Amino acid sequence: MPSLVVAEILAILMQVSLVVVDVPLVLVAVHAVLTQGLAIVIDVLLILTPVDAIRVEILAIGLRLRAVDAVLFVIVRKLGLVVINVALVLVAVHAIFVQVLAIVVDIALTGVAIRAVLRHIFLIVSNVLLVVLNVLLLRSRILAPGVRTTGKQTGKSNCEHTSTDYEYCLPCFSPI
Repeated sequence: MPSLVVAEILAILMQVSLVVVDVPLVLVAVHAVLTQGLAIVIDVLLILTPVDAIRVEILAIGLRLRAVDAVLFVIVRKLGLVVINVALVLVAVHAIFVQVLAIVVDIALTGVAIRAVLRHIFLIVSNVLLVVLNVLLLRSRILAPGVRTTGKQTGKSNCEHTSTDYEYCLPCFSPI
């Protein structure tokens, strides 16, 4: 019986250590997502710079009608780059959402592991309490051989009666 309790305690300690390892891993993933979010903010700011340049060039087209073909070619080329940048940013945003989903699943699984550990701890504590109560009951029976239920002692020492009207005796003696 004590070896089963020790085995349960070792199993719970192993689960607790896995949960303790899992928490820093989740924090590393959160840090990676935040870093990628910062990179997306920087990409958005870098996209706005060519957009402003395109606006300025459109104004220049209105002012210089002679260079319309050359400026439109540059604007179309820059718009193509902006479209490519937007697509890359959307890919990065999608990757972040996938990582956030993985983190949420990881947090939920960590919660399940923590609840399982707490359930095991509760079961072990209840088993330990039952064992302690059992030991206390056995000890109280061992310490009181030859004591009647009325409180009088008799000279008999080796009897085994089950009725409460008789004395309680065990064939062994307690060293305590």
